[in-house]
Amino acid sequence: MVNVGDCVRTVSERAESLSLEDPIARILAVSELSADVYGRDPALYRPLLRYLSGALEPEHHPEILARAMRLFRRPIEDAIRAGLLSRNTRVEVLERQLLVNFTGVLQFWIQETALESA
Repeated sequence: MVNVGDCVRTVSERAESLSLEDPIARILAVSELSADVYGRDPALYRPLLRYLSGALEPEHHPEILARAMRLFRRPIEDAIRAGLLSRNTRVEVLERQLLVNFTGVLQFWIQETALESA
């Protein structure tokens, strides 16, 4: 049986252990890690994620989204410290935008819709 929490933990652990020096590369790697986990078994994850995206009660959404956004936080903060992003960057806004972008691409993948046709 697949435990979605284990998948999130796997991505989180891998994100924490990234040894990339460039914080921007680490920001991008978070999405790449997630895609790698889901892409390993599309026959399993597409229907599972399709179900989860529509079946979860709304009261669970803030917890799930907050956990997903935290994956982006450290590399964003590192990029700000390194001068690669403005000190005026609002971390919570950028991490939310990155999650929205990833979630949008994930929805195309779940529905097996080619991005080229969108």
